[in-house]
Amino acid sequence: MKLTQSYRDQLGLSQETLAMVFNMSKSQLAMHETGKRDLPLVALEKLAAMTSFFKQAATTSTTVELIKNQEWQQQVFIEAQIKELEFLQIQAQRQLDTMLKKYNQNVALHAFALHLQANGVPIGDTLLQQATKGIKKNSLVAQNQQTIKLEGIKSQLDYLKKIIINTI
Repeated sequence: MKLTQSYRDQLGLSQETLAMVFNMSKSQLAMHETGKRDLPLVALEKLAAMTSFFKQAATTSTTVELIKNQEWQQQVFIEAQIKELEFLQIQAQRQLDTMLKKYNQNVALHAFALHLQANGVPIGDTLLQQATKGIKKNSLVAQNQQTIKLEGIKSQLDYLKKIIINTI
């Protein structure tokens, strides 16, 4: 890979933009990068300056400060995300616990309603409808969906906590 391609890649520049920096045409730069042409002297001087910049940039205090600032911003963002996910995890767990409790209550109510119906008690039909509605609302499928949501939150939390550990 030509040095110009490497620098373009590091800086995220197009051939057209780097050609403008070098005061040459895009086609001249493209021909250089394919090995069909040498760079003009002016472009070589600018390439040398870029090389010097890249050697020096990794150690400058401005670059170090920029990186430290980015790392601090990342830390703050991740900590905020962890707090939000921990809250969502508590909410999701409570919803799952409530669904399970209501499901079990409605299964018991269903059995009781069937017992009342079998013994000719008229309220049995009303209770049976109520129990059926509660079972559908808090079904095993709904509980599984909630469990999947909860596991997704836990997975995200684990991932973010690993990032925190690796950056300390």
